[in-house]
Amino acid sequence: MVSLGERIREERTRLGLTQDQLGVAPKTQRFYESGERSPDAGYLERFAAMGADPLYLITGRRADLFLSADESALLMGYRSMDARGRAMVVAMINGYTQPAAPSLTISGSTIGQVVQGDAAGGGQVVSSSESSSSKKGR
Repeated sequence: MVSLGERIREERTRLGLTQDQLGVAPKTQRFYESGERSPDAGYLERFAAMGADPLYLITGRRADLFLSADESALLMGYRSMDARGRAMVVAMINGYTQPAAPSLTISGSTIGQVVQGDAAGGGQVVSSSESSSSKKGR
């Protein structure tokens, strides 16, 4: 099994961080990564806030054990990206998950129907003011 120090180094490298970016003296970080010392809970909490997988650091098992195969593949792909790639993925996801544009309702006696939809033109006829009997008489 991979040691705690090796997992710390692996996560730091995966995240693209240098030893100087983890909030401890570089010498302390080297001790952690070599296994000469073990980090405290505060260090692990800060490291997790930077994107490290705390379950993996402590147990050697990835937190994505509960993901489907597709989700796991997506997560591994995301984790292998640099910061720019990750930012692009997050921007793309946010673009697809933004709230819908405000609804637009059009109605009136000359239109003959109520249409609801968004401002981009994606709408549907919700109800019609003409009765089915008047349509049959045409």
